[in-house]
Amino acid sequence: TCNAYGIALLPWSILAGGLLSGKYRTTENKNKTDNSRFVKYPEYMKRFSPTSASKQTLEAVKEYCLLAENAGMTPAELSIAFVRSRRFISDNGST
Repeated sequence: TCNAYGIALLPWSILAGGLLSGKYRTTENKNKTDNSRFVKYPEYMKRFSPTSASKQTLEAVKEYCLLAENAGMTPAELSIAFVRSRRFISDNGST
């Protein structure tokens, strides 16, 4: 593992382009997301786009959001807390 060998990791896109923010979960958020990167740039991170992600990805996001809510956090807070709790993640202002 990174920690065993003293290797720091700089995470990229810990919110999966916004998919793990929870803002793409419901149709009630449609107006909030009309100006999002996924709408403006349809080819942007296609595997995470709410319109082209796999059924399994979208189901995993749904479960992830429920997990965050049960922990009393927003999905974004859970993602950031997870990254911050890993000892091998670089913490030089990168997260």
